[in-house]
Amino acid sequence: MADFLKENPSKELRIEKKKEFEEKLNEIINYKYWCEEAKSIVDNWLIAYRGHWLTAIEIEGITLDNNICERKIRGCIGWRKMLGGHRTGEGTRQYAIIETNRQTWKHKGKYPYNELLNVLRN
Repeated sequence: MADFLKENPSKELRIEKKKEFEEKLNEIINYKYWCEEAKSIVDNWLIAYRGHWLTAIEIEGITLDNNICERKIRGCIGWRKMLGGHRTGEGTRQYAIIETNRQTWKHKGKYPYNELLNVLRN
């Protein structure tokens, strides 16, 4: 897949190739002789997230891994530690919502402080 994406293929070629990769993924999922550990991985990961594995093939600009997301999440850990952690489940949930919006605004080139003020005013 990585070699295919290096060629910077057209949208039509991406859609065609995605179908080929989906067939290969289905062959892996439907293999009958998996050991118990492998069956667990197939059930919990390959089948559960079947519709998400090949997004990078179809949509230009998406990477095959989630390293960008992982790097963005790491920044939140420092803040969480400075705040002393989250004392309640509700506090954790609220922080996650605010931080998700903040990172989304930042990614879109918007100023998160102003965007949060707009949300609070509305």
